[in-house]
Amino acid sequence: MRHRGDTVTRAASPGRARLAARARRALLALPLLGHGLRRLSGAITHAPPRSPLRRLVRLRGALRPPASGRQVLDVLDVLEALPVRYWVAGGWGIDALVGRQSRDHDDLDVVLDEFPATVEMVGDALRALGFRVLERAYRPTWMPDRWHLESGVNLHVELVSLDLARLAEAAAVARTTVARLEPYATGTIDGRRVPCLSTDAQWIVHGGYEPRPVDRHDLVLLQGLRSSKE
Repeated sequence: MRHRGDTVTRAASPGRARLAARARRALLALPLLGHGLRRLSGAITHAPPRSPLRRLVRLRGALRPPASGRQVLDVLDVLEALPVRYWVAGGWGIDALVGRQSRDHDDLDVVLDEFPATVEMVGDALRALGFRVLERAYRPTWMPDRWHLESGVNLHVELVSLDLARLAEAAAVARTTVARLEPYATGTIDGRRVPCLSTDAQWIVHGGYEPRPVDRHDLVLLQGLRSSKE
């Protein structure tokens, strides 16, 4: 039942939605413009909470609609065919632990085992899905190595390493014994079991910086998972 003051959202017609999707793909396909729009979308995604870029969140949605669980599984299918161990991290990793998709995502974080020896192989294999490496970065965090891959559609992939020693130190500071800290777990995405970071590991890597709105959403889910274990 609708009440006065309720906000009514009208669904776009299928024809209009298809037209918008074609226009978006055409813009993103233009080499210079598409690259610039994808970089802008990424900058909005990773902007600090108080950054002026956060005001452009709706624009990001127009540039890059949410990714689906099926798209994530397509990426994981490529990794499953390779001799490499991996774990889903970030927002998709938390949703895997919860067992359902709790929010929109436009990126997929994947931790690679033996990152220096495996990242080139993974990057090459993902070319079959249209991905290409746009950026390679290193910073002294829980996930120090990071390769940013774009495909020109609505999902970008972050291949990252995991500093287990730093993670163990943080667990000790948090009074979680190293023996109890198991960094890896198994979750579910779109009905399929997938390897992912554990609840405790996700809790640690989400600390140490000012959370964005999506981070606060994820932290609420993690707190619920931690509470259910106690």
